[in-house]
Amino acid sequence: FSVKVNRKMKKTALFMTLSDKVENSTLFLLDKFLMEEVKTKKAIDILGKFDLLKKRVLIVLPAMDENTYLAFRNIQRVKLITADSLNVVDILNNQAILMAVDALKVIEKVYLK
Repeated sequence: FSVKVNRKMKKTALFMTLSDKVENSTLFLLDKFLMEEVKTKKAIDILGKFDLLKKRVLIVLPAMDENTYLAFRNIQRVKLITADSLNVVDILNNQAILMAVDALKVIEKVYLK
């Protein structure tokens, strides 16, 4: 059983869930979100600065970066996703979102055609 949801409703739901995260102060924007080294310890330090170690976190990147992926892959409750594949289910299933500013431009380009 499945229900077809049109594009306009999907776009509206996506932006409603993002605005809900902003209202609840659980969306964090970062100027730059690239890891120079593949160090899980540095990735944990980043999460610790935002007090997100014990929360489910969605990290939204403009494009997949191998070093960032390798640094965060061993951390529980963290999911990495690219901005062009952002969806409502991932936003709702995670308690906080870390997003690069460049990812906002990708979201605007993909979803606000």
